[in-house]
Amino acid sequence: MQGDQGVSRLRDIPVIFVTSHDQREHELQALNMGGVDFLHKPLNVPVARARIQTHLALQLKTRQLALAKKDLADVLQHLPAFVAHWSGGLCCQFCNDIAGHWFGVSAATMRGMHVRKVLGETNYAAIEEHLKDVMRGNCPSFDLGFVRREGGLLYGQVSLVFRPDEEGQPGFLMLITDVTERKRAEQALRDEKERIRITLNSIGDAVIATDANGNITFLNPIAEDMTGWQSREALGEPVEKIMPLRESSQGHAMFNPIRLVLSEQRSVGMAMNCALQRRDGQLLELEDSASPILDHAGKLTGAIIVFHDVSEARAMAVKMTHLAHHDALTNLPNRMLLQDRTQQALQQAAHSGDRLGLYILDIDHFKVINDSMGHSVGDQLLQRVARRLQAALRPCDTVSRQGGDEFIILVPGLGGIEQAGAMADKMLKAISEPYLLDGNRYDLSGSIGVGIYPDDSKNQEELYRHADAAMYRAKQEGRNRYRFFSSEIEEALLTRQALERHIRMGAEQGGFLVYYQPKVDAGGGGVVAWRRCCAGATTRMKSCRRRISSRWRRKPG
Repeated sequence: MQGDQGVSRLRDIPVIFVTSHDQREHELQALNMGGVDFLHKPLNVPVARARIQTHLALQLKTRQLALAKKDLADVLQHLPAFVAHWSGGLCCQFCNDIAGHWFGVSAATMRGMHVRKVLGETNYAAIEEHLKDVMRGNCPSFDLGFVRREGGLLYGQVSLVFRPDEEGQPGFLMLITDVTERKRAEQALRDEKERIRITLNSIGDAVIATDANGNITFLNPIAEDMTGWQSREALGEPVEKIMPLRESSQGHAMFNPIRLVLSEQRSVGMAMNCALQRRDGQLLELEDSASPILDHAGKLTGAIIVFHDVSEARAMAVKMTHLAHHDALTNLPNRMLLQDRTQQALQQAAHSGDRLGLYILDIDHFKVINDSMGHSVGDQLLQRVARRLQAALRPCDTVSRQGGDEFIILVPGLGGIEQAGAMADKMLKAISEPYLLDGNRYDLSGSIGVGIYPDDSKNQEELYRHADAAMYRAKQEGRNRYRFFSSEIEEALLTRQALERHIRMGAEQGGFLVYYQPKVDAGGGGVVAWRRCCAGATTRMKSCRRRISSRWRRKPG
Protein backbone atom coordinates (compact mmCIF):
# COMPACT_ATOMS: atom_id res chain seq x y z
CA MET A 1 0.00 0.00 0.00
CA GLN A 2 1.38 3.37 -0.93
CA GLY A 3 1.66 6.02 1.83
CA ASP A 4 -0.90 8.35 0.37
CA GLN A 5 -3.47 5.55 0.33
CA GLY A 6 -2.83 4.69 3.99
CA VAL A 7 -3.28 8.29 5.08
CA SER A 8 -6.83 8.41 3.74
CA ARG A 9 -7.64 5.53 6.07
CA LEU A 10 -5.89 7.04 9.09
CA ARG A 11 -7.34 10.54 9.14
CA ASP A 12 -7.98 10.36 12.89
CA ILE A 13 -4.34 9.52 13.56
CA PRO A 14 -1.68 12.24 13.21
CA VAL A 15 0.62 11.10 10.40
CA ILE A 16 4.05 12.61 9.74
CA PHE A 17 5.59 11.85 6.35
CA VAL A 18 9.31 11.06 6.22
CA THR A 19 10.73 10.94 2.71
CA SER A 20 13.86 11.40 0.69
CA HIS A 21 11.95 13.06 -2.13
CA ASP A 22 12.60 16.70 -2.55
CA GLN A 23 9.73 17.50 -4.88
CA ARG A 24 7.41 20.03 -3.34
CA GLU A 25 4.36 18.57 -5.04
CA HIS A 26 4.73 15.36 -2.97
CA GLU A 27 4.74 17.37 0.26
CA LEU A 28 1.62 19.35 -0.74
CA GLN A 29 -0.20 16.17 -1.78
CA ALA A 30 0.58 14.48 1.53
CA LEU A 31 -0.70 17.44 3.58
CA ASN A 32 -3.86 17.66 1.46
CA MET A 33 -4.57 13.99 2.16
CA GLY A 34 -4.47 14.53 5.92
CA GLY A 35 -0.88 14.40 6.91
CA VAL A 36 0.08 16.68 9.74
CA ASP A 37 3.76 17.18 8.88
CA PHE A 38 6.44 16.34 6.34
CA LEU A 39 10.05 15.56 7.25
CA HIS A 40 12.99 15.18 4.88
CA LYS A 41 15.90 12.87 5.27
CA PRO A 42 18.33 13.00 6.75
CA LEU A 43 16.29 13.51 9.96
CA ASN A 44 17.14 15.90 12.72
CA VAL A 45 16.12 13.61 15.56
CA PRO A 46 15.52 16.25 18.27
CA VAL A 47 13.43 18.30 15.89
CA ALA A 48 11.49 15.24 14.77
CA ARG A 49 10.86 14.21 18.36
CA ALA A 50 9.62 17.71 19.26
CA ARG A 51 7.26 17.77 16.29
CA ILE A 52 5.89 14.35 17.16
CA GLN A 53 5.22 15.42 20.79
CA THR A 54 3.52 18.60 19.58
CA HIS A 55 1.22 16.71 17.23
CA LEU A 56 0.37 14.11 19.90
CA ALA A 57 -0.52 16.88 22.36
CA LEU A 58 -2.58 18.59 19.68
CA GLN A 59 -4.40 15.34 18.95
CA LEU A 60 -5.18 14.92 22.67
CA LYS A 61 -6.55 18.45 22.89
CA THR A 62 -8.63 17.88 19.78
CA ARG A 63 -10.13 14.71 21.22
CA GLN A 64 -10.84 16.46 24.53
CA LEU A 65 -12.48 19.34 22.71
CA ALA A 66 -14.62 16.97 20.65
CA LEU A 67 -15.63 15.07 23.75
CA ALA A 68 -16.49 18.30 25.58
CA LYS A 69 -18.49 19.45 22.58
CA LYS A 70 -20.36 16.14 22.54
CA ASP A 71 -20.97 16.34 26.30
CA LEU A 72 -22.22 19.90 25.95
CA ALA A 73 -24.51 18.85 23.14
CA ASP A 74 -25.84 15.98 25.28
CA VAL A 75 -26.37 18.32 28.24
CA LEU A 76 -28.15 20.89 26.11
CA GLN A 77 -30.28 18.20 24.52
CA HIS A 78 -31.38 16.80 27.87
CA LEU A 79 -31.55 20.12 29.68
CA PRO A 80 -35.16 20.77 30.90
CA ALA A 81 -35.04 24.17 29.26
CA PHE A 82 -35.16 25.74 25.81
CA VAL A 83 -31.76 27.07 24.68
CA ALA A 84 -31.24 28.80 21.36
CA HIS A 85 -28.79 31.21 19.76
CA TRP A 86 -30.15 33.91 17.48
CA SER A 87 -28.40 36.22 15.09
CA GLY A 88 -28.78 39.96 14.94
CA GLY A 89 -31.37 39.39 12.24
CA LEU A 90 -33.35 37.28 14.77
CA CYS A 91 -32.73 34.04 12.88
CA CYS A 92 -31.99 30.82 14.75
CA GLN A 93 -28.37 29.69 14.68
CA PHE A 94 -28.68 26.85 17.18
CA CYS A 95 -31.39 25.16 19.24
CA ASN A 96 -31.36 22.27 21.69
CA ASP A 97 -35.03 21.32 21.15
CA ILE A 98 -34.32 18.28 18.98
CA ALA A 99 -37.89 16.94 19.04
CA GLY A 100 -39.66 20.32 18.86
CA HIS A 101 -41.28 19.93 22.29
CA TRP A 102 -41.44 23.64 23.08
CA PHE A 103 -42.84 25.28 19.99
CA GLY A 104 -43.64 22.35 17.71
CA VAL A 105 -40.55 22.97 15.55
CA SER A 106 -37.54 20.63 15.67
CA ALA A 107 -34.02 21.97 16.04
CA ALA A 108 -33.10 21.00 12.49
CA THR A 109 -36.14 22.77 11.05
CA MET A 110 -35.70 25.77 13.30
CA ARG A 111 -32.19 26.54 12.12
CA GLY A 112 -32.33 29.70 10.01
CA MET A 113 -35.98 30.46 10.95
CA HIS A 114 -36.98 33.92 12.17
CA VAL A 115 -37.96 34.13 15.82
CA ARG A 116 -41.40 35.49 14.87
CA LYS A 117 -42.16 32.32 12.88
CA VAL A 118 -40.83 30.05 15.62
CA LEU A 119 -42.75 31.66 18.49
CA GLY A 120 -45.87 32.69 16.62
CA GLU A 121 -47.38 36.14 16.38
CA THR A 122 -48.93 36.21 19.86
CA ASN A 123 -45.78 35.13 21.68
CA TYR A 124 -43.54 37.31 19.49
CA ALA A 125 -45.65 40.39 20.28
CA ALA A 126 -45.24 39.64 23.98
CA ILE A 127 -41.42 39.62 23.86
CA GLU A 128 -40.71 42.06 21.04
CA GLU A 129 -39.72 44.90 23.38
CA HIS A 130 -37.45 42.55 25.32
CA LEU A 131 -35.73 41.52 22.06
CA LYS A 132 -34.97 45.16 21.31
CA ASP A 133 -33.64 45.52 24.83
CA VAL A 134 -31.21 42.60 24.52
CA MET A 135 -29.93 43.87 21.17
CA ARG A 136 -28.92 47.04 22.98
CA GLY A 137 -26.59 44.90 25.08
CA ASN A 138 -28.86 44.36 28.08
CA CYS A 139 -29.86 41.04 29.65
CA PRO A 140 -33.59 41.14 30.42
CA SER A 141 -35.29 38.38 32.40
CA PHE A 142 -39.04 37.94 32.72
CA ASP A 143 -41.90 35.44 33.07
CA LEU A 144 -44.20 34.83 30.13
CA GLY A 145 -47.13 32.61 29.30
CA PHE A 146 -46.59 31.03 25.88
CA VAL A 147 -49.54 29.90 23.81
CA ARG A 148 -48.61 26.47 22.46
CA ARG A 149 -49.35 25.44 18.88
CA GLU A 150 -51.39 22.45 20.05
CA GLY A 151 -53.26 24.62 22.53
CA GLY A 152 -52.83 25.30 26.19
CA LEU A 153 -50.54 27.65 28.04
CA LEU A 154 -46.92 27.11 28.98
CA TYR A 155 -45.36 29.42 31.52
CA GLY A 156 -41.68 30.10 31.02
CA GLN A 157 -39.02 32.09 32.80
CA VAL A 158 -37.19 33.80 29.94
CA SER A 159 -33.60 35.05 30.10
CA LEU A 160 -32.02 36.87 27.14
CA VAL A 161 -28.22 37.27 27.06
CA PHE A 162 -26.42 39.40 24.47
CA ARG A 163 -23.80 37.24 22.67
CA PRO A 164 -22.14 38.11 19.35
CA ASP A 165 -21.35 35.29 16.91
CA GLU A 166 -17.87 34.09 15.81
CA GLU A 167 -17.55 37.01 13.43
CA GLY A 168 -18.51 39.57 16.09
CA GLN A 169 -21.92 40.16 14.64
CA PRO A 170 -24.71 40.95 17.16
CA GLY A 171 -26.69 38.01 18.50
CA PHE A 172 -28.17 36.68 21.69
CA LEU A 173 -28.90 33.53 23.65
CA MET A 174 -32.45 32.70 24.70
CA LEU A 175 -32.99 30.49 27.75
CA ILE A 176 -36.55 29.49 28.66
CA THR A 177 -37.23 27.42 31.80
CA ASP A 178 -40.60 25.75 32.21
CA VAL A 179 -42.20 27.19 35.36
CA THR A 180 -45.75 26.03 34.62
CA GLU A 181 -45.97 23.91 37.77
CA ARG A 182 -44.54 26.72 39.86
CA LYS A 183 -47.07 29.12 38.38
CA ARG A 184 -49.87 26.68 39.10
CA ALA A 185 -48.65 26.32 42.67
CA GLU A 186 -48.41 30.09 43.01
CA GLN A 187 -51.91 30.48 41.60
CA ALA A 188 -53.21 27.79 43.95
CA LEU A 189 -51.52 29.64 46.81
CA ARG A 190 -53.10 32.91 45.69
CA ASP A 191 -56.49 31.21 45.42
CA GLU A 192 -56.10 29.73 48.89
CA LYS A 193 -54.97 33.08 50.25
CA GLU A 194 -58.02 34.71 48.67
CA ARG A 195 -60.31 32.08 50.19
CA ILE A 196 -58.73 32.68 53.58
CA ARG A 197 -59.04 36.45 53.12
CA ILE A 198 -62.71 36.16 52.20
CA THR A 199 -63.30 33.82 55.13
CA LEU A 200 -61.54 36.11 57.60
CA ASN A 201 -63.40 39.11 56.20
CA SER A 202 -66.73 37.29 56.49
CA ILE A 203 -66.56 35.92 60.03
CA GLY A 204 -68.09 37.85 62.88
CA ASP A 205 -64.88 37.98 64.93
CA ALA A 206 -62.05 40.46 64.62
CA VAL A 207 -58.76 39.04 63.34
CA ILE A 208 -55.30 40.62 63.59
CA ALA A 209 -52.08 38.99 62.37
CA THR A 210 -48.51 40.07 63.08
CA ASP A 211 -45.02 39.11 61.97
CA ALA A 212 -42.45 37.55 64.29
CA ASN A 213 -41.64 41.01 65.70
CA GLY A 214 -45.23 41.76 66.66
CA ASN A 215 -45.84 44.24 63.83
CA ILE A 216 -49.24 44.24 62.13
CA THR A 217 -49.54 42.36 58.83
CA PHE A 218 -53.33 41.95 58.55
CA LEU A 219 -56.61 43.32 59.92
CA ASN A 220 -60.02 42.11 58.80
CA PRO A 221 -62.96 44.57 58.54
CA ILE A 222 -64.30 43.67 62.00
CA ALA A 223 -60.87 44.41 63.50
CA GLU A 224 -60.84 47.73 61.64
CA ASP A 225 -64.23 48.64 63.11
CA MET A 226 -63.30 47.60 66.65
CA THR A 227 -59.85 49.23 66.75
CA GLY A 228 -60.74 52.31 64.71
CA TRP A 229 -57.68 51.76 62.46
CA GLN A 230 -57.73 51.12 58.71
CA SER A 231 -55.50 48.32 57.39
CA ARG A 232 -53.38 50.67 55.29
CA GLU A 233 -52.63 52.74 58.41
CA ALA A 234 -52.00 49.79 60.70
CA LEU A 235 -49.70 47.66 58.53
CA GLY A 236 -46.19 47.57 59.99
CA GLU A 237 -47.22 49.18 63.28
CA PRO A 238 -46.61 47.46 66.66
CA VAL A 239 -49.63 45.50 67.88
CA GLU A 240 -49.70 47.54 71.13
CA LYS A 241 -50.34 50.71 69.13
CA ILE A 242 -53.23 49.28 67.12
CA MET A 243 -54.66 47.05 69.86
CA PRO A 244 -53.95 48.67 73.26
CA LEU A 245 -55.46 46.63 76.08
CA ARG A 246 -56.72 47.96 79.40
CA GLU A 247 -58.08 46.41 82.58
CA SER A 248 -61.80 47.08 82.23
CA SER A 249 -62.48 48.23 85.81
CA GLN A 250 -59.26 50.10 86.71
CA GLY A 251 -58.11 51.12 83.22
CA HIS A 252 -54.42 50.30 83.62
CA ALA A 253 -52.46 48.88 80.67
CA MET A 254 -52.39 45.12 80.14
CA PHE A 255 -49.92 42.82 78.39
CA ASN A 256 -50.99 41.90 74.85
CA PRO A 257 -51.28 38.10 74.46
CA ILE A 258 -49.57 38.35 71.06
CA ARG A 259 -46.29 39.01 72.90
CA LEU A 260 -46.73 35.91 75.04
CA VAL A 261 -47.46 33.83 71.94
CA LEU A 262 -44.33 35.11 70.20
CA SER A 263 -42.11 34.50 73.22
CA GLU A 264 -43.48 31.07 74.22
CA GLN A 265 -44.76 29.85 70.82
CA ARG A 266 -48.03 28.49 72.22
CA SER A 267 -51.69 29.41 72.09
CA VAL A 268 -52.97 31.62 74.91
CA GLY A 269 -56.24 33.23 75.94
CA MET A 270 -56.86 36.76 77.08
CA ALA A 271 -56.96 37.65 80.76
CA MET A 272 -60.30 38.28 82.46
CA ASN A 273 -61.69 41.82 82.57
CA CYS A 274 -59.67 42.79 79.51
CA ALA A 275 -60.84 45.67 77.32
CA LEU A 276 -59.69 47.10 74.00
CA GLN A 277 -59.14 50.85 73.92
CA ARG A 278 -60.36 52.03 70.54
CA ARG A 279 -58.64 54.79 68.64
CA ASP A 280 -61.33 57.20 69.88
CA GLY A 281 -60.73 56.15 73.51
CA GLN A 282 -63.83 53.99 73.95
CA LEU A 283 -63.32 50.74 75.86
CA LEU A 284 -64.71 47.46 74.51
CA GLU A 285 -64.62 44.37 76.70
CA LEU A 286 -63.10 41.40 74.89
CA GLU A 287 -62.84 37.66 74.74
CA ASP A 288 -60.06 36.29 72.57
CA SER A 289 -57.46 33.66 71.80
CA ALA A 290 -54.04 34.03 70.18
CA SER A 291 -51.90 31.42 68.41
CA PRO A 292 -48.48 31.28 66.73
CA ILE A 293 -48.03 31.09 62.95
CA LEU A 294 -45.39 28.54 61.89
CA ASP A 295 -43.91 27.80 58.47
CA HIS A 296 -43.48 24.32 56.93
CA ALA A 297 -40.27 23.84 58.91
CA GLY A 298 -41.91 24.76 62.20
CA LYS A 299 -40.20 28.14 62.37
CA LEU A 300 -42.15 30.98 63.98
CA THR A 301 -43.20 33.55 61.38
CA GLY A 302 -45.82 35.51 63.32
CA ALA A 303 -48.96 35.30 65.41
CA ILE A 304 -52.71 35.72 64.98
CA ILE A 305 -55.30 36.88 67.49
CA VAL A 306 -59.06 36.39 67.15
CA PHE A 307 -61.35 38.42 69.41
CA HIS A 308 -64.89 39.73 69.73
CA ASP A 309 -66.77 42.38 71.68
CA VAL A 310 -68.51 41.01 74.79
CA SER A 311 -69.41 44.39 76.29
CA GLU A 312 -73.15 43.85 75.85
CA ALA A 313 -72.98 40.23 77.00
CA ARG A 314 -71.07 41.14 80.17
CA ALA A 315 -73.36 44.09 80.84
CA MET A 316 -76.34 41.76 80.45
CA ALA A 317 -74.73 39.21 82.78
CA VAL A 318 -74.15 41.93 85.39
CA LYS A 319 -77.73 43.10 84.93
CA MET A 320 -79.11 39.56 85.28
CA THR A 321 -77.02 39.00 88.39
CA HIS A 322 -78.31 42.28 89.78
CA LEU A 323 -81.92 41.40 88.97
CA ALA A 324 -81.50 38.02 90.62
CA HIS A 325 -80.52 39.73 93.89
CA HIS A 326 -82.54 42.96 93.81
CA ASP A 327 -86.18 44.00 93.86
CA ALA A 328 -87.29 45.13 90.40
CA LEU A 329 -89.45 48.00 91.69
CA THR A 330 -87.19 49.65 94.27
CA ASN A 331 -83.78 48.22 93.26
CA LEU A 332 -83.29 47.20 96.88
CA PRO A 333 -81.73 43.86 97.85
CA ASN A 334 -84.28 41.04 97.68
CA ARG A 335 -84.77 38.10 100.02
CA MET A 336 -81.90 36.08 98.54
CA LEU A 337 -79.34 38.86 98.92
CA LEU A 338 -80.65 39.80 102.37
CA GLN A 339 -80.24 36.23 103.59
CA ASP A 340 -76.66 36.19 102.37
CA ARG A 341 -75.84 39.51 104.04
CA THR A 342 -77.62 38.49 107.25
CA GLN A 343 -75.57 35.31 107.47
CA GLN A 344 -72.35 37.27 106.98
CA ALA A 345 -73.43 39.87 109.54
CA LEU A 346 -74.25 37.15 112.09
CA GLN A 347 -70.80 35.62 111.65
CA GLN A 348 -69.16 39.03 112.02
CA ALA A 349 -71.24 39.83 115.12
CA ALA A 350 -70.35 36.49 116.70
CA HIS A 351 -66.68 37.25 116.10
CA SER A 352 -66.75 40.88 117.28
CA GLY A 353 -69.31 40.59 120.08
CA ASP A 354 -71.47 43.40 118.64
CA ARG A 355 -75.25 43.38 118.50
CA LEU A 356 -77.12 42.93 115.22
CA GLY A 357 -80.58 44.34 114.67
CA LEU A 358 -83.20 43.08 112.21
CA TYR A 359 -86.10 45.49 111.62
CA ILE A 360 -89.29 44.50 109.82
CA LEU A 361 -91.27 47.55 108.69
CA ASP A 362 -94.80 47.23 107.37
CA ILE A 363 -96.56 50.34 106.01
CA ASP A 364 -99.86 50.93 107.79
CA HIS A 365 -103.06 50.70 105.72
CA PHE A 366 -101.13 50.64 102.49
CA LYS A 367 -103.71 48.34 100.89
CA VAL A 368 -106.26 51.16 101.16
CA ILE A 369 -104.03 53.45 99.10
CA ASN A 370 -103.36 50.75 96.52
CA ASP A 371 -107.05 49.91 96.15
CA SER A 372 -108.28 53.49 96.06
CA MET A 373 -105.52 55.29 94.13
CA GLY A 374 -104.22 52.46 91.96
CA HIS A 375 -101.05 50.43 91.82
CA SER A 376 -99.15 53.13 89.92
CA VAL A 377 -99.44 55.52 92.87
CA GLY A 378 -98.66 52.67 95.26
CA ASP A 379 -95.52 51.76 93.35
CA GLN A 380 -94.29 55.36 93.34
CA LEU A 381 -94.86 55.62 97.09
CA LEU A 382 -92.94 52.39 97.69
CA GLN A 383 -90.02 53.72 95.63
CA ARG A 384 -89.95 56.93 97.66
CA VAL A 385 -90.15 55.02 100.94
CA ALA A 386 -87.17 52.94 99.80
CA ARG A 387 -85.13 56.07 98.99
CA ARG A 388 -85.99 57.71 102.31
CA LEU A 389 -84.99 54.64 104.30
CA GLN A 390 -81.67 54.42 102.46
CA ALA A 391 -81.01 58.11 103.06
CA ALA A 392 -81.81 57.81 106.78
CA LEU A 393 -79.49 54.85 107.41
CA ARG A 394 -75.76 54.22 107.29
CA PRO A 395 -73.92 52.82 104.23
CA CYS A 396 -73.24 49.60 106.14
CA ASP A 397 -76.95 49.02 106.79
CA THR A 398 -79.04 46.99 104.35
CA VAL A 399 -82.55 48.04 103.33
CA SER A 400 -84.44 45.20 101.63
CA ARG A 401 -87.91 44.87 100.13
CA GLN A 402 -89.50 41.46 100.42
CA GLY A 403 -92.57 42.24 98.35
CA GLY A 404 -95.76 44.16 98.95
CA ASP A 405 -95.34 46.94 101.51
CA GLU A 406 -92.90 45.09 103.78
CA PHE A 407 -89.29 46.23 104.19
CA ILE A 408 -86.58 44.48 106.19
CA ILE A 409 -83.63 46.49 107.48
CA LEU A 410 -80.41 44.83 108.66
CA VAL A 411 -78.41 47.02 111.05
CA PRO A 412 -75.02 45.64 112.21
CA GLY A 413 -72.78 47.03 114.94
CA LEU A 414 -75.48 48.15 117.40
CA GLY A 415 -74.09 49.36 120.71
CA GLY A 416 -77.21 48.81 122.83
CA ILE A 417 -81.00 48.86 123.04
CA GLU A 418 -81.08 52.66 123.13
CA GLN A 419 -79.28 52.89 119.80
CA ALA A 420 -81.56 50.22 118.35
CA GLY A 421 -84.61 52.23 119.42
CA ALA A 422 -83.14 55.44 117.99
CA MET A 423 -82.66 53.72 114.65
CA ALA A 424 -86.31 52.63 114.64
CA ASP A 425 -87.46 56.19 115.48
CA LYS A 426 -85.32 57.50 112.63
CA MET A 427 -86.97 55.12 110.18
CA LEU A 428 -90.51 56.01 111.32
CA LYS A 429 -89.76 59.70 111.08
CA ALA A 430 -88.24 59.32 107.60
CA ILE A 431 -91.30 57.61 106.12
CA SER A 432 -93.87 59.79 107.92
CA GLU A 433 -92.99 63.01 106.09
CA PRO A 434 -95.74 63.92 103.56
CA TYR A 435 -95.51 62.62 99.99
CA LEU A 436 -96.59 64.78 97.05
CA LEU A 437 -97.56 62.96 93.86
CA ASP A 438 -99.27 64.67 90.95
CA GLY A 439 -100.48 67.45 93.23
CA ASN A 440 -101.87 65.06 95.85
CA ARG A 441 -100.56 64.65 99.37
CA TYR A 442 -100.15 61.26 100.97
CA ASP A 443 -99.32 60.59 104.62
CA LEU A 444 -97.86 57.25 105.58
CA SER A 445 -96.91 55.57 108.81
CA GLY A 446 -95.36 52.24 109.61
CA SER A 447 -95.16 49.53 112.21
CA ILE A 448 -91.74 48.14 113.05
CA GLY A 449 -90.75 44.96 114.85
CA VAL A 450 -87.17 44.60 116.10
CA GLY A 451 -85.18 41.43 116.77
CA ILE A 452 -81.73 41.68 118.37
CA TYR A 453 -78.86 39.23 118.09
CA PRO A 454 -77.68 37.76 120.44
CA ASP A 455 -80.15 39.12 123.05
CA ASP A 456 -83.26 37.32 121.84
CA SER A 457 -82.19 35.41 118.73
CA LYS A 458 -79.43 32.90 118.08
CA ASN A 459 -79.75 32.43 114.34
CA GLN A 460 -81.18 33.98 111.19
CA GLU A 461 -84.49 32.12 111.34
CA GLU A 462 -85.16 33.17 114.94
CA LEU A 463 -84.12 36.73 114.21
CA TYR A 464 -86.65 37.05 111.41
CA ARG A 465 -89.43 35.26 113.29
CA HIS A 466 -89.01 37.39 116.41
CA ALA A 467 -88.88 40.65 114.46
CA ASP A 468 -92.03 39.63 112.60
CA ALA A 469 -93.84 38.85 115.85
CA ALA A 470 -92.78 42.20 117.32
CA MET A 471 -94.08 43.97 114.19
CA TYR A 472 -97.51 42.38 114.62
CA ARG A 473 -97.52 43.49 118.27
CA ALA A 474 -96.81 47.06 117.11
CA LYS A 475 -99.81 46.89 114.78
CA GLN A 476 -102.04 45.49 117.53
CA GLU A 477 -101.07 48.34 119.81
CA GLY A 478 -102.19 51.00 117.36
CA ARG A 479 -99.60 51.15 114.54
CA ASN A 480 -97.11 53.97 113.79
CA ARG A 481 -94.69 52.63 116.40
CA TYR A 482 -91.99 50.05 116.96
CA ARG A 483 -91.71 47.18 119.38
CA PHE A 484 -88.82 45.01 120.51
CA PHE A 485 -89.30 41.31 120.79
CA SER A 486 -90.00 40.17 124.40
CA SER A 487 -90.95 37.06 126.37
CA GLU A 488 -94.57 38.22 126.39
CA ILE A 489 -94.48 38.48 122.64
CA GLU A 490 -92.83 35.07 122.54
CA GLU A 491 -95.68 33.61 124.56
CA ALA A 492 -98.28 35.23 122.32
CA LEU A 493 -96.35 34.06 119.30
CA LEU A 494 -96.32 30.47 120.52
CA THR A 495 -100.05 30.66 121.26
CA ARG A 496 -100.77 32.03 117.82
CA GLN A 497 -98.60 29.37 116.20
CA ALA A 498 -100.42 26.63 118.13
CA LEU A 499 -103.77 28.11 117.12
CA GLU A 500 -102.74 28.24 113.47
CA ARG A 501 -101.49 24.67 113.66
CA HIS A 502 -104.75 23.42 115.17
CA ILE A 503 -106.85 25.27 112.61
CA ARG A 504 -104.77 23.76 109.84
CA MET A 505 -105.17 20.27 111.27
CA GLY A 506 -108.89 20.78 111.74
CA ALA A 507 -109.34 21.92 108.16
CA GLU A 508 -107.34 18.99 106.82
CA GLN A 509 -109.07 16.33 108.95
CA GLY A 510 -112.64 17.69 109.00
CA GLY A 511 -112.57 18.52 112.69
CA PHE A 512 -114.60 21.78 112.53
CA LEU A 513 -118.09 21.88 114.09
CA VAL A 514 -120.42 24.85 113.66
CA TYR A 515 -122.93 25.43 116.46
CA TYR A 516 -126.14 27.38 115.94
CA GLN A 517 -126.50 30.48 118.11
CA PRO A 518 -130.09 31.68 118.68
CA LYS A 519 -128.94 35.23 119.18
CA VAL A 520 -126.69 36.51 116.43
CA ASP A 521 -125.50 40.08 116.22
CA ALA A 522 -122.57 40.13 113.75
CA GLY A 523 -123.84 39.62 110.25
CA GLY A 524 -125.57 36.31 110.86
CA GLY A 525 -122.43 34.39 111.75
CA GLY A 526 -122.14 31.72 114.44
CA VAL A 527 -119.45 30.67 116.83
CA VAL A 528 -117.02 28.21 115.38
CA ALA A 529 -115.73 25.30 117.38
CA TRP A 530 -113.48 22.45 116.40
CA ARG A 531 -112.81 19.05 117.70
CA ARG A 532 -109.22 18.41 118.61
CA CYS A 533 -108.64 15.12 116.95
CA CYS A 534 -105.67 14.30 119.03
CA ALA A 535 -107.55 14.68 122.32
CA GLY A 536 -111.19 14.56 121.25
CA ALA A 537 -111.93 17.86 123.02
CA THR A 538 -113.70 20.96 121.73
CA THR A 539 -112.18 24.42 121.99
CA ARG A 540 -114.27 27.55 121.56
CA MET A 541 -112.78 30.43 119.59
CA LYS A 542 -112.62 33.62 121.58
CA SER A 543 -113.05 35.77 118.49
CA CYS A 544 -113.71 35.34 114.81
CA ARG A 545 -112.45 37.94 112.35
CA ARG A 546 -113.70 36.27 109.19
CA ARG A 547 -117.24 35.53 108.15
CA ILE A 548 -118.10 31.86 108.40
CA SER A 549 -118.30 30.31 104.97
CA SER A 550 -121.80 29.52 103.82
CA ARG A 551 -120.58 26.24 102.47
CA TRP A 552 -120.28 24.93 106.02
CA ARG A 553 -123.50 23.10 106.94
CA ARG A 554 -124.99 24.51 110.15
CA LYS A 555 -126.17 22.10 112.79
CA PRO A 556 -129.03 22.92 115.15
CA GLY A 557 -128.33 23.31 118.81
